[in-house]
Amino acid sequence: MSGGSLRTYQIGFGSTDAVRDSTWNVTNGYARLTLSGGEVTVGPSGIGPHAAWNRVSGIPQECATAWYETLFSGGTLGAYASTVNRAHTRLSDAHGGVTFRAADTNGTPFTITQQGALVGSGGLRKTGAGALVLASPVNTYTGKTVVAEGTLSLNVFSGVMTARWAADSLAVTPGGAVAEWPCALGESYWSFSHALAVAIRSTSTAPILAPETMNGHKAVRFNGANDALGMSGLLTTTPVNGAGRARATARRS
Repeated sequence: MSGGSLRTYQIGFGSTDAVRDSTWNVTNGYARLTLSGGEVTVGPSGIGPHAAWNRVSGIPQECATAWYETLFSGGTLGAYASTVNRAHTRLSDAHGGVTFRAADTNGTPFTITQQGALVGSGGLRKTGAGALVLASPVNTYTGKTVVAEGTLSLNVFSGVMTARWAADSLAVTPGGAVAEWPCALGESYWSFSHALAVAIRSTSTAPILAPETMNGHKAVRFNGANDALGMSGLLTTTPVNGAGRARATARRS
């Protein structure tokens, strides 16, 4: 899609409801949704399924070569209900980069969950008062991430928070530890504000480099019960416990 607007209940690659058995013998199947311009607003059934949807009992082995992806290089993906993109998604800035609008066209906020991995050299812009949730444990895209409105959340591990590290090492200088992932005191999640993280402060268990990545950098995994984040702009670097997810929220200055 390169222009215009589309409002649809779902974008499906094959039927997710049909019974698939040994008589279903698609070989080397593939599908791709390309968004380079215009506006797609998706309903509750979302986009998908993901690349492994047909690898279930009774499906011929040759079907394991089937793949599905979305390619976003421009335009806007919006939502008129909370929705999910299950597909492996490649980002490109060839047509200005994609905008994820976590809201309907009238501004009503909804959540877009990006379940498939984000890959490629492009970036994304987050708008809409709702949330964009990155739920894949591995996002290797290397472009810019802009939260212009609403909330961007990383929500991968239950009880464990992942935040983007500004370098590929735990050895960092003050102010360079975690780029703009500070915490909101007294809250159970990390929230974006104008302060910057100065260091990772461990109360009992040191944070570790995690296998997942964010924006092409290594990620740091926190156990919210044990690890804490020191903040600049505060009189003290008070540990905040109980963090289970990372959240960046745009705020108007």
